[in-house]
Amino acid sequence: MVDMSYGAPSRQDLGDGAVCVLTAQTLGPGNIELTAVLERSGKKVASSRSAPVMLDRPLDISFGDVSVALTPHIK
Repeated sequence: MVDMSYGAPSRQDLGDGAVCVLTAQTLGPGNIELTAVLERSGKKVASSRSAPVMLDRPLDISFGDVSVALTPHIK
């Protein structure tokens, strides 16, 4: 579960120097647009945008050889 706020980036440490920065924008009740940026050593190496994404439901994001599993939740 990843607690997020609309428009505020949420940094998630993936270990091994990788960070996933997630940003949610509202699309209406229960749905968001989710932007995910993969960073290594402070540099952007990949990004992904998903819409519509249902809140409080499992979601998998893939950045080539890196997969991130999360459940987005708005605080």
